[in-house]
Amino acid sequence: MSYKFISILFLCIILELSFSASFMIADELKFGESFEKQPNIFVTLVDGVKGNAGQFDGRAYANIRVNKKTEYLTVEMYFNSENVETSGVEVSDWRPLTNSGNWTTGDFQLILREGKASVHIHNGNTERIKLYSDKLKNNTWYQLKLIMDAKEHSATLFLNNKKVDSAKLNPLISYFSVGTAAIANGNHKTFKGLIDEITFTLKPFQDIVTNDPRNITQGIEITHHELYADQPLIVVTPKGTWVCCLTVAPGGEGSRGQHVVAVRSTDGGKTWGEVINIETGHDGGGYVMPLVTPSGRIYGFYNPPHGGEKQPKTNEIQGYFCYKYSDDDGQTWSKRYWIPIRRSAWDLQQEAIDTKKGIWCWGIAKPIIESNDVFFPFAITDGVDGKGAGWIAHSNNILTENNPNKIHWEILPEGRKGIYNPAFEPTQEEHCLLSMNQKDAFVCVYRTRLGFPSISYSKDRCLSWSLPEKMTYANGRIIRHPRACPMIWKCENGKYLFWGHNNSHKSFENRNPVWVSGGIERNGKIYWSQPEILLYADDPKLRMSYPDLIEDNGEYWISETEKELPRIHKIDKTLLNAIWNRVENDLDGKKNPVSKLGLILETSQQNVSFPKTGTEFHDGLTIDMKIDSKGLSAGEILLDNRNENKNGFAVTVGENGTFRFEMNGDDVRGNRQEISWTSDISQLNGSIQRISVIVDNNPRIISFFVDGQINDGNGKRDIGWGRFWLAPKNLSENNTLKIHSSIKQLRIYNRPLHGYEL
Repeated sequence: MSYKFISILFLCIILELSFSASFMIADELKFGESFEKQPNIFVTLVDGVKGNAGQFDGRAYANIRVNKKTEYLTVEMYFNSENVETSGVEVSDWRPLTNSGNWTTGDFQLILREGKASVHIHNGNTERIKLYSDKLKNNTWYQLKLIMDAKEHSATLFLNNKKVDSAKLNPLISYFSVGTAAIANGNHKTFKGLIDEITFTLKPFQDIVTNDPRNITQGIEITHHELYADQPLIVVTPKGTWVCCLTVAPGGEGSRGQHVVAVRSTDGGKTWGEVINIETGHDGGGYVMPLVTPSGRIYGFYNPPHGGEKQPKTNEIQGYFCYKYSDDDGQTWSKRYWIPIRRSAWDLQQEAIDTKKGIWCWGIAKPIIESNDVFFPFAITDGVDGKGAGWIAHSNNILTENNPNKIHWEILPEGRKGIYNPAFEPTQEEHCLLSMNQKDAFVCVYRTRLGFPSISYSKDRCLSWSLPEKMTYANGRIIRHPRACPMIWKCENGKYLFWGHNNSHKSFENRNPVWVSGGIERNGKIYWSQPEILLYADDPKLRMSYPDLIEDNGEYWISETEKELPRIHKIDKTLLNAIWNRVENDLDGKKNPVSKLGLILETSQQNVSFPKTGTEFHDGLTIDMKIDSKGLSAGEILLDNRNENKNGFAVTVGENGTFRFEMNGDDVRGNRQEISWTSDISQLNGSIQRISVIVDNNPRIISFFVDGQINDGNGKRDIGWGRFWLAPKNLSENNTLKIHSSIKQLRIYNRPLHGYEL
């Protein structure tokens, strides 16, 4: 995590909150007008869970006032206390978080007392609600989440993503502070320890957002008890047990105590058992990749721990992967075994800089079985931000040899460079590997930090590889993707799926939403469909990644994590079949049928009456126009049903050959909302064109399609689709729809179409 600040994140745009200072600052802690101060208060910045944390000295505190009452509140924070295990109110009765010093209805306090975290909520009159955590440890980071909902009359407390207590509730919340408590008698009991990443979220939009299965909150949580949980890769054993292997840590990624674990499900992922250590927190290790053999043995391959047994280096061996196995469906694990890794140009380069550093390598994809052989990909780099390449570990006898000491391994391809294109430096890492339908053919996809993933093919069972290229859609357009895991899967039907993020940001960020493309193999190459939204989170800053695909009993499931909470999601087969069918039809030159579902207006006339029914804005809308763009210029209005108050929607011609969509009106609570988005530049080409606008109200995404192709920035901007917060409740308050003469055919839907329907 690259953030270097303590953050208190308010959804100010949604809630119209106002405050004059915040903790969202870099490298220093500043107090503004809204922070209370005392003489000689000292707050320092130290390493935290997500960048810097505030170290409170037992006297310091700061208040933030939010002049808003709400029936919904979610509070999340990380804290680390020095003496939380100590008994006795005088010593350990610290308040790391409270929302009032007056202690009136709706107020709450987080108290560390007698070794536990407890939340006290004023529920009116003399009634108090108290929620308690499990026992805590000194000098240990904890993630606390408190969810309060006055409409549902509920309060729920989570610790490290585990529900620990709940109660009935009926207060209104109005005032928040951090780092102190002003108790009723005027004395302050302040917190001594570390506080990081506090988030207050008021959720009034939940009453209009449906239970969309694409929302990650609809997934099933996979058990873990640490702050960090990554790379949930799952195998299904011959007995039907799902075994999920994870990398976890008590702090952030790479923190002390990081190790690998397994979690089992015996009911197809519906519920998950307790965590089983593959390695303990003392030994470390990370990024485990599981393999299940036909006999039922499970192997877990992972980065070697920062300790334990030391393996010898030679002129040809620079480092090792290690692995363990389980013969009882993941309940117990063997001792450690080793895979020697041949020297590469990248570790030699690193060694020339620092002889004390070992090899830097890791993998993120499950091993694959092809013709009784096993292959798994990994990257070797000269540092976390350094140059590197991809490699394949190959065994020709692991499926038949039960003695780990007799398993044969080789590293492919031969030579020092690996799977690598010098034009794509500096970052070439996180490789995914699949065998193809064509005999002896393999495909490898990996991430760069140039705004696209790279793809390479092998025709000789990984012995040699083509020069990696930019990954493209079937029509040749570049697939846009940030520095994030670009996972590919081959399904049992011989077709392919690609997990991506449809933007060309160069950083680790912007992994929300997740988009999926379907792949069809033709003549030794995979042709990819246009992307569709697969999963999303309400918070744009959440970063879902490191997924896995599970096929079981004819159903599709995908796991993911945003580095803290791993989940599993059942995926709609209809969506997957549709994107496969669309790319096949495109390759075969077949026309796509016009959808009638949700169609509320279809016309080729100018100035028509707008429908009076079916115009409520629930899931979204689609405007699909066939236009003659010859002679159009900036400022011309193509489509307009706005009334005298500018409520309604419009499509106009913008500058630089763009199209613009805007929609205004009151939302379900009577607040005016204005949403808009502009297409990529140079979309208007002076010919007959099909221009489509899709407004998806669940992930709150606006997308432009031109001639059936989604706008993705086209290399001119990092992102081609836009976000909005809340939408008007109706598509129109005007009976008349004005249609420009350039529009030859118009269709309007009261739902967001999928891209494959255009």
